[in-house]
Amino acid sequence: MGEAKEELSAVFKGEEITIGFNPVYFLDVLKNLSDENISISLTSPDKPGLIRGREGYLYVIMPMQLN
Repeated sequence: MGEAKEELSAVFKGEEITIGFNPVYFLDVLKNLSDENISISLTSPDKPGLIRGREGYLYVIMPMQLN
């Protein structure tokens, strides 16, 4: 297979964590949002993340293990 890495600028609160997501699932979220800004809530690298958009849009995304 392959590997890819993308870094984005973000404003965040709390401790810094390293977490990985399946890019296909993450792009599914972004394709359905027209928002320029979204909110991603994360608690730890092994727990699901919550993506919020406008108008109450919520999407739960499961992390991948990083080796």
